[in-house]
Amino acid sequence: MTPEKYLVQEKFNSKYLPTAVSNVWVELPVCAETGKLLTNKCPHSITGIFLKRPTPWTGRIAPEDAIEEAPKEFCTLHSGAPIEIIEEKPGNEPPPVIKTSFKLKGELQTSNQGQAKAILLQWEPLDDHTNVYYQIYRSTEANVPLTSQNRIAEVSNTNSWQDNNLPQANRYYYRVIACSSENNTKTSSNVITINLPQVEKLSTPYLTAEAQLINHLPCIKLSWTIPTTSDPIIYHLFRSKTPNFEANFTNQIALNETIVETSWLDTNVEKNSTYYYRVRGTNILTNESSPLSNQVKVSL
Repeated sequence: MTPEKYLVQEKFNSKYLPTAVSNVWVELPVCAETGKLLTNKCPHSITGIFLKRPTPWTGRIAPEDAIEEAPKEFCTLHSGAPIEIIEEKPGNEPPPVIKTSFKLKGELQTSNQGQAKAILLQWEPLDDHTNVYYQIYRSTEANVPLTSQNRIAEVSNTNSWQDNNLPQANRYYYRVIACSSENNTKTSSNVITINLPQVEKLSTPYLTAEAQLINHLPCIKLSWTIPTTSDPIIYHLFRSKTPNFEANFTNQIALNETIVETSWLDTNVEKNSTYYYRVRGTNILTNESSPLSNQVKVSL
């Protein structure tokens, strides 16, 4: 049941093989048009696979995989009574389910600069493909609600289609619905996830540095430009005694400080030494990071 994108292969010592089976993914029927919890007025339902956390997340910033969680609201488009509380009697049955029965896969196509150009979708043709046409849905929501806004194409006599119109987003989810014009039935493909290359949103901070003396002790003042002006930014500083160093956790400084200004004083330095610095900004609201700044050199 685990979505394919979360499946990984790892090597284990035979003494430490996992023994428990993952149970964090659950199947849940939702309204096919809104992706919300069912009411007895929803015309069709579709079974989605959702993340069920053992411990709910807390805090202001949702984790990246929060989009995989099951919806909490009932469908308001079709009104009606929530399925979980209606009585079991004629007229109150759950809506018919659009079953998942064929395989969909997608391939991201990029330019020489690494920018997304198109997404090629291919699916298994149905065994009985007479009078069958395919509706293609794209969404930024993981369960791909079957709304008219999400339906981007309708094709027949083919089992592939290329999405050449890609609005800006971090990722897209796709689903294909096979429709039979003969008996008015619908079947669904699996949902696939396509991660798009990230367009650089935060500019690269420009770093400068100068040596100073405070109370006869050496120090280095660092200053840098703001990578964006719209959201609050927190800064991470990196220092090395080796030029062209790779900035990572091992050479990050000021670990116990929250730096939100565009300058900082490094007092933990020694005379007759040379230091190299870089800085990176992170958007507090989106957790998006800027590129690393230029490298500066200071000799004391």
